[in-house]
Amino acid sequence: MKTSFFKILLILCLASYAIAQTQPSETPAQAAGVLKANTRLVLVDVVATDNKGVPVTGLSAQDFTVLEEGRAQEIRSFSFQKPNGVSGGEVRNARKLPPNVYTNVPAYKPDGALNVILLDALNTTALNQATLHDSLLKVLQKLPNDRPVAVYALGLHLTLLQDFTTDPSLLQNALKAYKDKRSPLLENPTGGAREEYIPSSIAQSLPPGMLARIREFVEANVASTTDLRVDYTLNALQALARSLAGVSGRKNLIWISESFPLTINSGSTLNLSHGARGDRNYGPQLAHTADLLINSQVALYTVDARGIVNDSIYSAGGLASTTDSMGRPLSNPNVQREQASEDNSEAHANRSTENDIAQRTGGEAFYNTNDFSKAIVKSMDDGSTYYALAYSPENKNWDGKFRKIQVKTSRSGVKLRYRSGYFAGDPRAFEKEDPAQRNRDLAQVLNLDFPASTEILFDAQVNPPSEATGNKAEIQFHIDPHGVVLEKQEDNLYHADLTCAVQIYSSQGAPLRTEAAGLKANLPEDIYQRVMSSHIPCKQLIELPAGDYLFRLGIRDNRTGHMGTADAKVSIPAAK
Repeated sequence: MKTSFFKILLILCLASYAIAQTQPSETPAQAAGVLKANTRLVLVDVVATDNKGVPVTGLSAQDFTVLEEGRAQEIRSFSFQKPNGVSGGEVRNARKLPPNVYTNVPAYKPDGALNVILLDALNTTALNQATLHDSLLKVLQKLPNDRPVAVYALGLHLTLLQDFTTDPSLLQNALKAYKDKRSPLLENPTGGAREEYIPSSIAQSLPPGMLARIREFVEANVASTTDLRVDYTLNALQALARSLAGVSGRKNLIWISESFPLTINSGSTLNLSHGARGDRNYGPQLAHTADLLINSQVALYTVDARGIVNDSIYSAGGLASTTDSMGRPLSNPNVQREQASEDNSEAHANRSTENDIAQRTGGEAFYNTNDFSKAIVKSMDDGSTYYALAYSPENKNWDGKFRKIQVKTSRSGVKLRYRSGYFAGDPRAFEKEDPAQRNRDLAQVLNLDFPASTEILFDAQVNPPSEATGNKAEIQFHIDPHGVVLEKQEDNLYHADLTCAVQIYSSQGAPLRTEAAGLKANLPEDIYQRVMSSHIPCKQLIELPAGDYLFRLGIRDNRTGHMGTADAKVSIPAAK
């Protein structure tokens, strides 16, 4: 909807009064310690080590050179980050909210890198999940008390097991309470011997042509379920990136999985890793996911849950049967070669994916090792000490292509690791996207199955129905202006285009309906300055019968696609 200058001014005055009455003096952005400027800056976290892998300290900005596509860039900001060594306690923000006020401002102030452990049950067999469960418990028992850690589990939904804490006992209790899940989308979810699609007694009596048609049907079915795994996996990574966006500094995402169902080619497109089972192009989804991770300063560390891997025909599980999954005898040399070729192809795709994803985001890949504890601890140690560099690209042509970054140092004997580049997406490309895709993105962040997004920070006051509101529940959003685009145009006014949304759920979490309203602001200089030191207001009125509800509150910048969400428990009293 279009909002006049006088209406914006009136809303600002009313909202300013409401904030003075109901909120602390600090704005959401001040409380979180995060400011987002509209100037395009590329952040590059650089891990510097010596030949023994020990972090190198004492480097200055003058010791580094940053290149983008081979051209030197001016370093605009520089800092050195390391653990502070402070022991124990919660890394919590002391900010207290009044009753009926909700926020997505992160409740923790990191002093160093944060660590997120993602247990991937969707792409991991039950057998390997059990092994990892024990290894992770041992890691958490020896966890340094200056390392904030959060733990998530991925199945058909992304579940937060424990929010960021430096208390090892809380992490251990959360992990003990989590029961390993059997993936409904894996060919062999238990992890034992391969199951036969066709009993050998029947397979040997079938004509070769019929057996080939059955094999094609099976492969098409496997490709279809792998498609679903890719979608669930990418959606989870995107949700984690959005959830971590509002927290300053580096975030180490330790993704523990048995199978990475993606492979990336040199053209930055994404395909299924099953080769003959059917290729799929996931280029746009990959670019979107990588862009979210990079912009949220998330480095991805992959830990292969399979440990040391042998070809299936030589493994204990493989020898438990004398036939392959199609009932053909493994004693046949042709069947052996075909099976070995499939295993090698899948293993190569997994290795390629692990290395590529880690390299692109500045993390590291760990595979072919049974020492999972060491890999997890090394991931945390590696990302805890780093140099943070930022530059504004000289090339202002945002064509969406991947741009390679190279960082060099003048110090000898120093090894550097950093993300390999970024996608130079047009900041305004979201406006040109298919409306259906934009709606799907908004529906995803409003889904309670995903963690709250912090790309845009806000507070929201939810007032019960009253005569003044026409007996409707009133939601007053107070939006941090530093997370949205307020662009000065030729009319000398600052323009913003936002959507304020509420997904309403029953108290048990059943979705009921979505309410959304647009807000277009056109602000003169004095009002713009006032907004930048305070907030952008947005108000919604919701009519509901008496009862208890869950609200997923959301804000979207319709120019960039950035979003923020928060959860609220709301009780609507019966009418008097």
